[in-house]
Amino acid sequence: GPQTGHVIVLLPSFARSAADFNELATALSHDGYRTLAIQPRGVEGSELPSMLGTLHTYAGDVDRVLAAEGAGEPVVLLGHAYGNRVARTWAVILLAAGGAGPTPPKVGTAILLATLRIVPEARRREAIDLAFFAEGNPVTDDWLRGWYPRAGIAEQNASSATPYSEWGAGGTAPILVLEADEDAVAVHAGAQLQAQFPDRVQVRKILNAGHAL
Repeated sequence: GPQTGHVIVLLPSFARSAADFNELATALSHDGYRTLAIQPRGVEGSELPSMLGTLHTYAGDVDRVLAAEGAGEPVVLLGHAYGNRVARTWAVILLAAGGAGPTPPKVGTAILLATLRIVPEARRREAIDLAFFAEGNPVTDDWLRGWYPRAGIAEQNASSATPYSEWGAGGTAPILVLEADEDAVAVHAGAQLQAQFPDRVQVRKILNAGHAL
């Protein structure tokens, strides 16, 4: 988008590429926003120097990108799923805003199967459908591609190493949660966050959508 546009930072989902935001970035740019879609460590050629970071490590990467791009305030951070955890070390727009509670075991297993290319395609498609898509929505081929298991391990380690108290509140700024109506991973997470911080959290339901939104 235009260099003078209001900056929106896009942070992708667990073990996924920022390419998932291609259509959204195009639409935002068309409306005059400047988008910065940041590749996580270990994705599409981005370096993965360590498996032992924290969510603050990933937030520091965002800070360095903003500085390198000369992005002035205010800046909006939009984080999808795992990206929402990084974003909440700041403050923000959140997509599929889980993290307060554990992922249901059946869904966690499905996410693991989704990342492993050695699993037969039909089984992976079934797992992705369970974890990420609303009933009746087809699993698009780009969700069979674009998984980075080693990056995912580093991201999982970062989540485990960072207490919820250090990022769950999302700072002190207003938060907009876009919550999928059929999210199998972050079940009712937006409502839970709104109950904690009713004065600054708004929730908007996206119907006929799962965790992938």
